[in-house]
Amino acid sequence: MSRLGLTVRYAALAAATLLLGACAGRGIQPGAMEDARRWQLSGKMGIKTDRFAESASINWRQCGEVFDVRLSSPLGQTVARIEGRGQQLTVWMDGREPVTTAAPEELLQARLGWSVPIRALRYWVRGEAAPGARADLTGPQKQPETLAQFGWQARYPTWHQNAATALPAKVLLSDGRLQATLLIRDWTLGDAVECTP
Repeated sequence: MSRLGLTVRYAALAAATLLLGACAGRGIQPGAMEDARRWQLSGKMGIKTDRFAESASINWRQCGEVFDVRLSSPLGQTVARIEGRGQQLTVWMDGREPVTTAAPEELLQARLGWSVPIRALRYWVRGEAAPGARADLTGPQKQPETLAQFGWQARYPTWHQNAATALPAKVLLSDGRLQATLLIRDWTLGDAVECTP
């Protein structure tokens, strides 16, 4: 093989290695302390029904009772944003005026054609049951295999883990009509998360 051919081959291999490294993420990035009330995740979310399939990048920042979820296109453009403060949620959709509602699931269904239980999802993404309703869990308490609540089932096939903490790396959600897959590249915890007052 010519020197040019080898150079091109090595350059392609290096590019592929960098790309795979970027996709793999960093797992769990703790702050000074692990804090279930203050965290951030980033990754990809896929939605599938019998009529369509969609995917988007997701960035979710949780600061106590306030959260900010952003869904972005493959080109990085924010196509939807959901901000929650108490019982009120404000939803921004690409090219539309923001709407504040106490029923975000109905609004998402009307605007996107699909919906997930946003308030419960805050707990499910961490492998925890949402408060206030019965939940059925299988597997270890700290790293459940499945969680069933509110007519939905969550499965947790893979986890990020460091010496002190385990958090889901993949979450599979289904209510029988919709299937959602959440691939979480990175978790940031505690005071490493920037929260504005």
